[in-house]
Amino acid sequence: MTTPLVLGILAGLVALGMLVAEALGIRWFTFDLGGGCHFPLWTLFAVYAALQLFVWRSQRRIHLSDAEVERWGPTLERVTPTIVSMYGERVPVREIAASLEASHGIPPGVTLRYIIALARHAREHQHETRPPA
Repeated sequence: MTTPLVLGILAGLVALGMLVAEALGIRWFTFDLGGGCHFPLWTLFAVYAALQLFVWRSQRRIHLSDAEVERWGPTLERVTPTIVSMYGERVPVREIAASLEASHGIPPGVTLRYIIALARHAREHQHETRPPA
């Protein structure tokens, strides 16, 4: 599976290779835009690499940490039926988080990341149990 981290690293390496080639005088990766203007292709790869690394970094922040699982895991297990029920009734997730904070003291950020994890888990198992077409 290709992750944003892998894509970011690969695109960065390609950009670096193109930059080195340009520094050595090889103009294979430079487009002539006319009027003496040139556009180096390595800049697109560098921007793409930066965006992929940004996505990877952002995704890391939406997972529950080991410390949060240890601290809140048992409580989250107990309230999972409540979360699923409220989510099924189309209660906004912010309201679900606020409700669980008031009733069980679970921080809203932990609840939101747990809901994301539940949705991912359900999506993964939905694909596994779906009959072949």
